[in-house]
Amino acid sequence: MVILITAREWTQQYEWNAHLPFALKAGLRREIADAIAEGHRPAGLAEDEEIAYDMATEILRQKRCERPDLPPRARPLRRAGA
Repeated sequence: MVILITAREWTQQYEWNAHLPFALKAGLRREIADAIAEGHRPAGLAEDEEIAYDMATEILRQKRCERPDLPPRARPLRRAGA
């Protein structure tokens, strides 16, 4: 999902087309991929998908991730170089 978010943010159609089949095969729901493709926040994200979506979009748009509300299990993802 994060690769698809990145492909959408950077308008990289090749990356989108290359990774979409793998994401769907791995279990990403089509409606989530469609929302990302349209530039919308997908509805009905699972908790881990929501964390990944929020972190990816914040990093790609703001060039940082400073979310103090991240669940404790996601905080290690914020460390330098992650």
